[in-house]
Amino acid sequence: MLPNLPTSELSFRFADQSYSLAVPVADFVKQWHLQQPNAAFPYWAKLWPSAIALCQYIGSHTPIFTNKKVIELGAGLGLPSAVVATYAQQVFCTDIDAQAVAFMPQQPCLNQPNIVCKELDIFEFSGEVQQQKIDEIICADVNYTPALFTQLLSKIQYWQSLGCGITIASPQRLLANDFAQQLNLLTTIHPTYYVQQETIRIWRIQ
Repeated sequence: MLPNLPTSELSFRFADQSYSLAVPVADFVKQWHLQQPNAAFPYWAKLWPSAIALCQYIGSHTPIFTNKKVIELGAGLGLPSAVVATYAQQVFCTDIDAQAVAFMPQQPCLNQPNIVCKELDIFEFSGEVQQQKIDEIICADVNYTPALFTQLLSKIQYWQSLGCGITIASPQRLLANDFAQQLNLLTTIHPTYYVQQETIRIWRIQ
């Protein structure tokens, strides 16, 4: 488990709303990982460009999420959850990594009464969609492992069949080209954002 993390605070503004995010200091995270060779690298501890692009999309499409029940999968630091909570009825900010979930209470922007933070596997929460009556699913940069692309695509189609709206943000990676083409078949809505010199595609599936 990561020790108490030194952080730097970043400020963001989306749709005229301000958000403060505590981001673990990258050099500290790297040093800790070098001393823990058997531990998985804590990818959740970085703010990825896809998360920022997802926030930009949410901020410019607020009616989609207004008064809805929303779940963010693979939330990491949770910035998209904080942004969507400004408009949603309730938000579940989730990640499979227990360390990420343990860090979430330290996030200033997640200190909102309609946000619930919890540990959750992206592939094992389908029943929760129905139990919690989830309207919208959001996720950023979850398609990073080709071995899971088929399973992830199947889940997306299943969530769609339940009537959920799904918003996915992903960088343009060569290894994910086939996955991106499959998403293109599910929707004609896929705007492009440019964040930190990366091209990020948004897929809006209904």
